Amino acid sequence: MDARGCAPARGAPGKYVEGTLIAVLLVFDAALGFLQESRAQTTLAALKSRLAPNASVRRGGVWKIVPTIGLMPGDIVKLQTYSGARAAW
Repeated sequence: MDARGCAPARGAPGKYVEGTLIAVLLVFDAALGFLQESRAQTTLAALKSRLAPNASVRRGGVWKIVPTIGLMPGDIVKLQTYSGARAAW
């Protein structure tokens, strides 16, 4: 008993409050991460759909239209405004 004649609470309820708060924050963080990842994937899919699937390439002195995935080092690529051609590294 303390000076006022009251007995301290048994079981330390503050520990449960802290643990519960930490668990809630972890669940909130996981949900927020999942939401952000989902939005990032949606944005990436939208950007990929805007890319040009073909490119105008000069090979052997002749202009050809080839898929952008088939670009090779040394190809001369004709770029147009907003063509969206990907750079091959």
